[in-house]
Amino acid sequence: MVSTIGAELGGLVATGVTVFVASRTDFFERQADVLVGGLGSLEEVLEVKAWARSDIIDFSERYASRVDDPLVASRVREILDSVPGAVDIASNPMRLTLLLYLLVTRADIDVLRLNEPYTLYEMFYSEWLNKERHRGTSGGSATAIVAAHVQLARWFYRHKGERSSSVREIGVEGWDELRLDSAFSDLLDFETSIDEGGEVVRGFRHETLGEHLIARSILHAFDAGGPVIDKALAITVADDVNGFVRSGLAQFSAARVSAIQANLGRRYDELKRDAESVSTDENERLREQILYYVGRLPVRKVPEVLVVASVSETTPLLRRAAALGAILHGNVEVEKRYLLMLDDASEARLNRSVQMVYFGDVHDDLHTFEDSGEDWSRTRRAIFRRLGGRSIRDNRLRQWDLRTLRSFIESRPGSVLSGEESMILRAIQLPGIGEEDRAAAIRQEIDLVLGLAGT
Repeated sequence: MVSTIGAELGGLVATGVTVFVASRTDFFERQADVLVGGLGSLEEVLEVKAWARSDIIDFSERYASRVDDPLVASRVREILDSVPGAVDIASNPMRLTLLLYLLVTRADIDVLRLNEPYTLYEMFYSEWLNKERHRGTSGGSATAIVAAHVQLARWFYRHKGERSSSVREIGVEGWDELRLDSAFSDLLDFETSIDEGGEVVRGFRHETLGEHLIARSILHAFDAGGPVIDKALAITVADDVNGFVRSGLAQFSAARVSAIQANLGRRYDELKRDAESVSTDENERLREQILYYVGRLPVRKVPEVLVVASVSETTPLLRRAAALGAILHGNVEVEKRYLLMLDDASEARLNRSVQMVYFGDVHDDLHTFEDSGEDWSRTRRAIFRRLGGRSIRDNRLRQWDLRTLRSFIESRPGSVLSGEESMILRAIQLPGIGEEDRAAAIRQEIDLVLGLAGT
């Protein structure tokens, strides 16, 4: 679909027409290469800055005026003043719109938990289902509605960039009843297609709604444990969905996170035992994803399963998932061991390949794709975003990010850093007292990268 749009726009450009293309940043990063394939080079690429506090208040006041509810604007001000991180959340227009909806409907919301995107979307979705039922336009089972929404979200996630599909192809059970239910249908975008012979579902009214629903289903499966986890992880998701997963985990109680850790560890052990008798691709995929998510749990102590799997797993991809999880928890010994493994060309290539799929440089299977010199601009931007960050997560991934960056540069002779990239590298804050060895290793990596491609 995107390639067709690119070709059509390219035809207009060929006649001398000036074309402006606008999209969400993450969509552009995923689809720019496809678009440019038909359109040709883009003369200028501009990114709209996130809204500042003044923009948030201005939009809120206009919204309040339109719905004739001045209390909404004052409530937004209160939230911005009292909730840490609220400005960052509300600086995204979609998230601000969800917040305004909750305030207008007088939803019973816990404002102190509005510092995470997952919580905001969860509050909106729950309120949406309740409000539509009270309006009398939704009479179906909430369980059926949620299940159908998740099914659609997963279908559209697997078919990103493709044309919207007929209802028959997606195969949602009980469609005729659901289509008449506002809680279900009003979050979706439809059109009538002569070619498809009927109604076509274009997707959710905003793609992030589907991403949240997938993350929601993953977290609920983690709560349930057992084979339910397998179904939730049937498709491997990328950072767009996993951002919501991490955001949700950050809001969970310590007891809930501990229960999830136990469920994931137990399911990993079961799958590992099964693999000892019959090893399958599906089993390996599930174990890799479980190790990934265990590595993202907000726990104080590194889960032992990560330390063990970083050595015991025989598949490089699974060793990598376990090692990175342990690194995220601050395990220096696993970090040293894994970075040494990246001196091996095949391990380094695998590491690059996974990153390129994860950040959308290529539209391929994370478990099978192999880097052969393709464009890596999205991965590059992601690496430098972290290298310029100061969070605990950024700092713990610092040495691995630098090693990955060097691997990309070495595999692509002639690579040159931009002035901004060089500045980010030179401004990296080194670890302090007690981490002298790690600081020296990071300093060495910075020097190596600057020596290879510095400006």
